[in-house]
Amino acid sequence: MPIAASQLSFFLVSSILLSVAALSWKRRRIGSKWSATNLIHLRDFIMEEVLTDEVTPSPDGYTVLLGRFTWQGRDEKAILKMRPEQLPARDNAVTREHSHTGKGILKNGFWVSCKRQSLHRALSHLSLRVQLESGAEYGYYSGSLSPLSMAYLGIPLTYHIEVIAPASPRQIVRAHVEKRVLIRESPALYRVALGPLADEVRGEGRSLQWVYNILEHKKEAERIVFEDPPDPLDSSKGFVLVPDPKWKSHPDPSRTPKEEWRHHPSTSGLACLAIVHDRSIGSLRDLRRRHLPLLQSLLAKGLAAIEAVYGVGKEEVRVFVHYVPQFFHFHVHFSRLNLAHGIEVERAHLLSDVIEKIERAPVGEEYYENASISYTVKKSEELYGRLQKAGAWAPV
Repeated sequence: MPIAASQLSFFLVSSILLSVAALSWKRRRIGSKWSATNLIHLRDFIMEEVLTDEVTPSPDGYTVLLGRFTWQGRDEKAILKMRPEQLPARDNAVTREHSHTGKGILKNGFWVSCKRQSLHRALSHLSLRVQLESGAEYGYYSGSLSPLSMAYLGIPLTYHIEVIAPASPRQIVRAHVEKRVLIRESPALYRVALGPLADEVRGEGRSLQWVYNILEHKKEAERIVFEDPPDPLDSSKGFVLVPDPKWKSHPDPSRTPKEEWRHHPSTSGLACLAIVHDRSIGSLRDLRRRHLPLLQSLLAKGLAAIEAVYGVGKEEVRVFVHYVPQFFHFHVHFSRLNLAHGIEVERAHLLSDVIEKIERAPVGEEYYENASISYTVKKSEELYGRLQKAGAWAPV
């Protein structure tokens, strides 16, 4: 017996209502458990401000949005970073149509939408797959559009996405692209400005939870490239080497066995972090002569591990420390020589040079406790205000 149109409509409407009710119940049941590390879409993200995009580009090519998720507290903020996945290109200045809605410019191997609105509209259409989760406020995803959505919006199909929720005021300031000013920090200036600020940030604890999760194997254990466990009787031991979250093309450990990481095509973008277990070392300023065995071991074993796991020789790897660091738990960067991000002369310090300076300091003196160090700072950063209050730019 054929079903009447009215009956069919009733069944369809009922099914839709039941689906909506089930979804609402599920959201109420697990809503309190949403975090930056377990998202499946971005429809709950409410954009408030564009921090960087193709008009005001960030150094690493990300479009950065500031806003909040509906499941966050009223006073909490979130940062959303998006970048199209790299596409093969013969050169870095190719322009061609990629949809009926507009054109894209291929810059440094990335498609960039000519219209801001296109990328922002994509938020509600993206499906997310976790690439890396810290168990803290950081989450890293691969976001994809359906081919139909891509054709309609006129933007790339897949994205690298980083979510920071909740985002601290310091993280929000760092995400803004703005002019920086140069400061020559004396030991005395450090003791009244950056030193107290670093202690406060480290004292908060939560900002470093993702680091502790790695060191304690609570997160990213499958991504560990090498570990030299701490030993109370051996001061040279105590660090973990992992892929840097910025190395987006790193093979997915759940899909690619570790033995296939060697000579993988993605090693052209190799970037790793060595994170020490010693929580008393926050930055370059905290390094002392007693840390030399650890630094020397970290340099030698880190390079050896990268060659063994990825097939990249030590002569092709740059090993350096940032000052001022992005987070105040001592860590060392390993990256391919062809990568230019983060190696500014006023920011990056080669680890081999760091070791030599500590070694050459007169007996009884500590180089980084007494040295003046240059770096840049944004005027909107809290550090700038503290430096200014301390008379950092006062006339001589």
